[in-house]
Amino acid sequence: KFSSEEFIDTNIKGTLNLLEACLEHGIQRFIYTSTTSLYGQAMVSSEKAVWVTEDLSPKPRDLYDVTKIASEDLCRVMSANYGLRCISLRVSRFFPEPEYLVAIYRLYRGVDVRDAAAAHILALKAEIPGFDIFNISARSPFTEDETQELLHNAPKVLLRHFPTVDRLFSQKGWKLPQSIDRVYVIEKAEKHLHYRPRFNFETLLK
Repeated sequence: KFSSEEFIDTNIKGTLNLLEACLEHGIQRFIYTSTTSLYGQAMVSSEKAVWVTEDLSPKPRDLYDVTKIASEDLCRVMSANYGLRCISLRVSRFFPEPEYLVAIYRLYRGVDVRDAAAAHILALKAEIPGFDIFNISARSPFTEDETQELLHNAPKVLLRHFPTVDRLFSQKGWKLPQSIDRVYVIEKAEKHLHYRPRFNFETLLK
């Protein structure tokens, strides 16, 4: 377990060191790997699944979230004051997890590490001035008008999009999630970075 000082030293001071090194060595573009975790309590709702776009104001839950937000703010300031082009990629879950969780999360809050890596390459090539933020996740099949149903009756929505998913899950001894509480939206990254995730939920079904 990391101490508070280690979080601050790594995520805030470490980011500042890298940004200052960019300025010192004439680097003109900086890509910051952020996290969707920083939305925190803003993703909690008892009415409907939260439609998580970059316009959702973060409400950090813990020190980790606080340090990631602070690091994004450092990027914003360095860009505004020194002209360094900075892009923050708020990446969703991509670390190893049980197969069932990987499949479920790929619907609304996870991404394949290969797609996450591809997003970083696209960000390096993107002609975006100043500072900007992009969500990076798998492409969700859901729409915003399904958010209330997703929170209260997720199986109904899933079967509407994937009529055979119940049978496929049963073959593996899995159950459909009863509730989905959020959807990470990648429309901005698709539009401005030309991000096209290849390893979505449909790929796992196949």
